Amino acid sequence: MSAEIDRDIKIYHSKNSSEISEFEHLVKSIDFNRLNGNEEKAEKLGAFLAGIKPTDEGLNITVPSKEMTASVLYQSRVLITFLCETVVKNNIPDVHLKDTIQKALYDYLKENEKGYYNNIADGAAFSFYIIAINKFGEVKNAIGKEFAKLCGSAKNELLISLGESIYSNTVSYVESLIAKCEFQY
Repeated sequence: MSAEIDRDIKIYHSKNSSEISEFEHLVKSIDFNRLNGNEEKAEKLGAFLAGIKPTDEGLNITVPSKEMTASVLYQSRVLITFLCETVVKNNIPDVHLKDTIQKALYDYLKENEKGYYNNIADGAAFSFYIIAINKFGEVKNAIGKEFAKLCGSAKNELLISLGESIYSNTVSYVESLIAKCEFQY
């Protein structure tokens, strides 16, 4: 009987001060971002980023007609989505805003492009790019090589160049979109 009672007893552990201050900081950040309009801008930015396609004028990407296959267009979109998420992570210092943008991006995809969302939701589509970046030093070239490999032609210089172009143009474009939001920190 004593063993049964022991299993049912819950011991209260008080939260340490770092956990409390972290929570308080998050609450203050949420309030700050709601009141100054950052949260609304972040939601709009996330939804906009979700809709970016390889053919969008803002990206200024030219897919060589010889290489324009469904697979290349799909892989281009996956890379663009990966880069949107990466640029947000690297350029938005506020955790709440980062989370808000990413949530809006994926909510938009879930709602409007369910098939595409299901294909990338498990993170496997992005893992090859993450590994390439961490494994091979120069990011632009690593992305280009991984892109060509994922398109089914690892040695194809046109595809490597296209991957590099997608990388450069997407990073630049998303950074400019973030700057236009004029988030307050």
